[in-house]
Amino acid sequence: MTDESPTGNSSEERDNQQSDLTIIRGIGTVRQQLLATIGINTIADLATASVQEIESSLQAAEQVINRSEISDWILQAQELLSSSSQEVTASDNSEESNNSDRSNLIDESNVIEENNANDESNATVEDNTEEWNSLASFLVEFQSKTTAEQTEQRTVVSQQNSVQMTIWSGIETEQLSNWLQEQLNEIISPEPTSGLLEAVVGKPLRIEFEQLRVLQPPQTKVPLVSNLEIFPGSLNSNKPFVLEVAWKISGTISPEVTPYPPRYRIQAYARDRTTGRVTIIGETLPTSLVENQFSYNSVLPETSLPKGIYRLQILITLQGKLAPPAFLEVELLQVV
Repeated sequence: MTDESPTGNSSEERDNQQSDLTIIRGIGTVRQQLLATIGINTIADLATASVQEIESSLQAAEQVINRSEISDWILQAQELLSSSSQEVTASDNSEESNNSDRSNLIDESNVIEENNANDESNATVEDNTEEWNSLASFLVEFQSKTTAEQTEQRTVVSQQNSVQMTIWSGIETEQLSNWLQEQLNEIISPEPTSGLLEAVVGKPLRIEFEQLRVLQPPQTKVPLVSNLEIFPGSLNSNKPFVLEVAWKISGTISPEVTPYPPRYRIQAYARDRTTGRVTIIGETLPTSLVENQFSYNSVLPETSLPKGIYRLQILITLQGKLAPPAFLEVELLQVV
């Protein structure tokens, strides 16, 4: 049996871990590179940083990340740093003990190996008694395409074994998080579904956009009307406006009605085409569908935008898995 020091590479491994921010939940390779640009390169750097410091630096770099997410990163880093310090102390004490008692350890190694073998056998039996069942599996891809003129990026997400997918322009995190939360809410705590929108086999339900209108000021009777591709004309910067979304549900439905009609929610985002920064410009509360009503005109809360050229993104989700989410991207909304 080869005699190897159990701590031979521990120092090197700890150094590598200290500089690998991707062991923090929520930080991938891209975010690690982003944090490096503002001087955060190690777990220790992150553990001693403040939420405000990181948020301000990222905003200066035109990157928006939720404060609660940043706070969670820092907390994880502090816990890892504390755990690492305890491991170093324990490792040093263990090395001293090993040097003085190495002969005894060699004599007892066969007994230890036999006990470990028995423990591993027992662990295997215990593990087999606990079976984990998969609730859901999602595929998330961040894609890039380079042409002669520019490089484009997009985020694609879908549920395993489903042909439906949702696509956002750019490297999207906030909308991706919201989408995943919606899916998990329906899987973990599905609401009773109504016969109001029960699709006949072969004719699934669909959510379809019909028209988008922008009213500025909100009381105007002459709105900007989109053809679902661009908005003609322009809006005034930092002036209040409201967005109206006309949409419908199509498909064959059952006349049976239960006391629990499903609910829908609409979210709207504006992506600056120059900086890529995303702004939430409206979101409805979960609202129950109306019995025997298939066309809706939803008005989002009043908002405003600074000067710029934007790509408008609308997401409609229907709880209860009665229809796949509907996503619309209007390429041009000009604010002057």
